[in-house]
Amino acid sequence: MSIVQELLTQVETAIANLLTGAEEISISSRKYRKTDLDKLRVMRKNLQEDVFYEQVSAGGTTRAYAAWPTRRGGIPPWTSVNPSNES
Repeated sequence: MSIVQELLTQVETAIANLLTGAEEISISSRKYRKTDLDKLRVMRKNLQEDVFYEQVSAGGTTRAYAAWPTRRGGIPPWTSVNPSNES
């Protein structure tokens, strides 16, 4: 189980405990009360998305990077060293 999944489990447990009458719950040295339920729900949603992306990416990466076109020599268009603008 990854760190993100463990934290998600702690957040879900905290939400359940606060809804069933607990006054205060601590997660990783931070304390949460019933007034913090909205924060915990947002945290749960973000962690669920992180867990999803972890599961989707078997190799551990989910980002795709594009290379600059080779016809321009790999030079980004906004640079001052642009072969097409040279005199």
